[in-house]
Amino acid sequence: GSAALNVGIASVNTFLLLLSSLTITLAIRGCFVGNRKALARNLLLTIVLGTAFLGLKGREYFLDYKEGLIPNVSVLTPEAAEQF
Repeated sequence: GSAALNVGIASVNTFLLLLSSLTITLAIRGCFVGNRKALARNLLLTIVLGTAFLGLKGREYFLDYKEGLIPNVSVLTPEAAEQF
C-alpha cells in the first residue's frame, strides 16, 4: 500500500495538521489571556486548515478510487463474499 502513497498530498496534509495544532493552541492561549481577537482569528484559521485537510483527503481518496486502489469484494471466495 505504501508504494501507492502520493507523497505530495501526504506532505501537505502533514503540514496542515501540524499548523492547525499550532493555531488551536494559540486560540486556547488567547482564551486564557482574554484576547478575544486572537481567539477568533486562530479558531478561524484552524477551521480553514481543517477544511483544506479534509479537501485534500477527499482528493486523495478519489485518486485512489480512480486507480482501483480500493478493497475489491469480487476477488474474495464466494463464501467470504457472502459475509458482505
